Amino acid sequence: MPGLTALPITVAAGVVSTIKGQNHIFSPRPCTFPLPTVTVSMNISTEHAYSWRYMAATRGVDAFQMRRGVDSRDERTMATFIPLELRHSILRLTADLRKIVYRKISNWAVTRSLCADVIRGKISARGHPSGAVLKLEDDAQFLPNFCGASTRVLEALPPRGDWDILYLGHCAEATHRVRSCRRIQGAPSGHEFVSKGKKPMCTHAYAITRRGARRIYDLLEGWPSVYLERVLAAAEPGKGFPGNNTPRIFWQVDWGHDFELAQLIKRNELDAFLAWPPTVVQPWQLSRRTTSSDDILRPAPSVLPAACGRS
Repeated sequence: MPGLTALPITVAAGVVSTIKGQNHIFSPRPCTFPLPTVTVSMNISTEHAYSWRYMAATRGVDAFQMRRGVDSRDERTMATFIPLELRHSILRLTADLRKIVYRKISNWAVTRSLCADVIRGKISARGHPSGAVLKLEDDAQFLPNFCGASTRVLEALPPRGDWDILYLGHCAEATHRVRSCRRIQGAPSGHEFVSKGKKPMCTHAYAITRRGARRIYDLLEGWPSVYLERVLAAAEPGKGFPGNNTPRIFWQVDWGHDFELAQLIKRNELDAFLAWPPTVVQPWQLSRRTTSSDDILRPAPSVLPAACGRS
């Protein structure tokens, strides 16, 4: 799936010249984010693409592109990802459940497509030794210190790209505790660190190396078959799940490839790290900042190992 043609936006001397000939002034950037960055969106209008490119530029992201996602509403397209023997069975699900299933499979297709391009070197790595690429969901939001904090996180990781996936945005660990951590030296706040992934949740902002792309591409091969068989088994009458509206069927439908990535990390099949605090968030994470237990930017001390707890 090709990215959008680059919009004519130039960044120089703290001025962004827009496609409409208007100038937006912002302070000169102290750093440039070293990884190429890709945002996946179903909205590829010129206005939306410009909005993203402008925001990326103000956060130090020069190597930026947008990609159109896979349209989960197009049943003909979705059929290409579903094994032939399951295409008829999936019609047993209600229309609402099928929509969710198609959306989960379309997200998987986007991830594998991106991994394939990283493996083939189709996305410039800007000379970073990891060859990593940052992938963002359309609702992701850069925090003001994104560039500096994210660059420090990358510098704290094993050299030469000896890791698979880095969650710059996340919803913490499913276990509510981190496995191990490393404080980042030179962080202005003194409270930045990297943790070893155990079972991280959410995939709105993660970077994958070439090594990680190869592993993810192979490990997720055939995932739609496993996913659909699990969903259909939960919906099968006579197996304790008599209808399509039981909690069990909703849980199985919601178990997308993002959950599968977390399981692969838990089984040590992927080498993952998390940035603390995250440098990219989703809108709902900012809205929950009034309660300390839900504040992803200032996690409760019980979540952190003593070596990385807040001082």
